[in-house]
Amino acid sequence: MSDGPALRAAVCANPDDDTARLVYADWLEEHGQSKRAAYIRSKIEQHQFETEDSAAGTLSEFLEYLPDAGGDRVDWAATDPALGAHRTAARRFEKLRSPLSYKGEGVPRVKGAEVSGWVRGFYYHVAVTDGDRFLARADELFRAAPITSIDFRALTADQARAFAASGHFAQIRELEFDIEVPAEALRTLGAHRDAAGVHTIEFGGAAGGAQVEALTAGAHWTGLRAFGTFDAPDEGIGATGEQFAELFARPWFRGVRKLKAWGCGLTANTVRVIARNCPELRELDVALNPIRAAGATALAESKTLRNLRHLDVGSCDINSGEALAALMISPKLPALAVLKANNNYARGASAKGLARPGRGPGLRALELSELGWRAAEALAANPAFAGLWSLGMGGCELGDGGVEQFCRGAAFERLTMLDVSRTHFGSAGAQALAAWPGAASLQWLDVSGNNIGAAGARALIESPHLTNLKYLAADGRGASALKKHFKKAMR
Repeated sequence: MSDGPALRAAVCANPDDDTARLVYADWLEEHGQSKRAAYIRSKIEQHQFETEDSAAGTLSEFLEYLPDAGGDRVDWAATDPALGAHRTAARRFEKLRSPLSYKGEGVPRVKGAEVSGWVRGFYYHVAVTDGDRFLARADELFRAAPITSIDFRALTADQARAFAASGHFAQIRELEFDIEVPAEALRTLGAHRDAAGVHTIEFGGAAGGAQVEALTAGAHWTGLRAFGTFDAPDEGIGATGEQFAELFARPWFRGVRKLKAWGCGLTANTVRVIARNCPELRELDVALNPIRAAGATALAESKTLRNLRHLDVGSCDINSGEALAALMISPKLPALAVLKANNNYARGASAKGLARPGRGPGLRALELSELGWRAAEALAANPAFAGLWSLGMGGCELGDGGVEQFCRGAAFERLTMLDVSRTHFGSAGAQALAAWPGAASLQWLDVSGNNIGAAGARALIESPHLTNLKYLAADGRGASALKKHFKKAMR
């Protein structure tokens, strides 16, 4: 097989095979289409890079979605060579521009079935708003592009049966559903053997209760590796915590690596099921769910989540300082690199809990709020947190005394990013930060929302330790002097 159309047809017929794509790229190179060939090779490399199972990848993704500015200014190679290499590669891939067009790729325009996306060098995704039109032209679409992803915004049970019978379902790896898709359509797909090839299921918003029950009844979702839903709709429509618990208890959830279900009404019992049944989890996002202290405790005491790297329990009504502290220092989560636990109103006993010995120093990024200064002091001095590279404490109740105690006992080895915005300290706290030897590793610092004044600003300017700052956020009195001194960092 040496002609271009035949090689391209092989790519479309075997969408999982990178070798077919590379052979086609070689043919393009030989026939004067070097840019198109280079794009295919680069996108294959990008896909391999983005799907690698590594701690550096987890941390890079966390940094990618930080809400605060300036993260890209940090030289992460100075903190960790592996993470630095990952961030450099990510920026290189972000610069890739697609040369694809419908005409150039021979992709038909179908009203109600929009082709898009550029994974591994080709169009790969279809958004379906008219099931009948999609089915009528499906053969053309699948011949024109190696489609592996479908967003069904409209799909009846009959259309689901027709799609499953068409044979195209066998090459689908990612499925997304709108809440308007009836449960019977999901039930139909889950009953078909080709559902075993699907590794990602997402809902464009919330998952309805009937939809979750239909997924739970599916016998063939055995290849699932990622699941996502968010933002429960009106009461009585969205799935309940118990319905999600039944879904997550299915045997095929034991292979899931990414689970995102924020704002969906998950309860402590739902989290207990996850903590028991998902040993392959790398990323768990259950933010904005009322899992409370019992849910945090279930995660902290899990005997199953030893592979978990990224955990988000922000705004989960965890109102027990002891439960939150237990989660933060739990030795039963040895792979945990990123923990987001802000907005949980945990005070008091957390200081005592954070002083206890626990996990090894593998945690690299931690986000907290509503933490008292004694708890912050205990955290800074605990060897379990010595390996932190990023620490967010925006909104914590530190005050001048808290910042002073925090700096006095801090045992961080390579802390690179520190957010102490809105933590109620003044010039004395700023002076403590300026005098802290540990600040020498800081490249990113946010002290905004604090009344540091002219004296605090002067201390930061004259600090012998803050010489590596690439980003500094500050406001109020003294900000103009800081901006004059830290010109590039405050641009």
